[in-house]
Amino acid sequence: MKAQEIEEVRDVQLPQCFKENTETKLAAEQKAEQKRFELDPAVDDAGSEVARAEGAARAPKISRATLSERHLYDLWIQTPSQNPSVIYVATEANLPIFKRAH
Repeated sequence: MKAQEIEEVRDVQLPQCFKENTETKLAAEQKAEQKRFELDPAVDDAGSEVARAEGAARAPKISRATLSERHLYDLWIQTPSQNPSVIYVATEANLPIFKRAH
């Protein structure tokens, strides 16, 4: 082929339906990307809420496992200085009953 025989192709016009389909596809992709962008924080927030709920559910069990008679006794001693409205009532079992004065 000689250089003179090669024609330049200019001003190519694609069919209108091709152009419309391409624009529709791009618009759908942008909309999907926007939805993902909006959904990511919601998923993160939901995960945080689940983690908080799980922590709150486990907290009493952890407290019971670490609560000792010595710890309760220390609390019994410390509480009057922190809250003078608390009244202690002695019991036969030597365990204090905490009662808030009105």
